Amino acid sequence: MPAEIPVSDLERAAAFYCGVLAFREGASEIENGRRVSVHLSKNDAEMTLFEPGPDFADPDRKGTITLRVDDVRRMHKALKGHIPIEWGPVTYDDERREFAFHDPDGHLVLISENPGGVPGLPNA
Repeated sequence: MPAEIPVSDLERAAAFYCGVLAFREGASEIENGRRVSVHLSKNDAEMTLFEPGPDFADPDRKGTITLRVDDVRRMHKALKGHIPIEWGPVTYDDERREFAFHDPDGHLVLISENPGGVPGLPNA
C-alpha cells in the first residue's frame, strides 16, 4: 500500500517529487472540481500526496519518507546545488549509505543505498 503524505499545496508537492526525484503522476482524486490527491510512482516506489480536509486529525504532521536507490553518491551529486541537503552522505558500518533533505512541506526524505539489501524499502 502506498504511503499517504499530507501536503499543504498539492501542485507544489507533486511538482517537487516529479521534478526533483523523477516520480510520475498517476490517478488523481477530484472533489468539487479541484484535485485533492495524486498518486505518484517511480520504479517500485509509490506514494499518494493529499491535501487534508478540515477534519483531518493532524494537518501539520511531518514524517520521514525513505527511498532506496542503487547509487547514493550519484543521486547526491545530481541533487546537490538544486535543493538544500540536510545531512550526508554518510556510510555506516553495515555499508549502508544515506543522505537526507526536506520536501516543501518539511517531510524528511531519506535516500538510502544498502548493498546488503534490506527488504521492504521501495526502490526509487
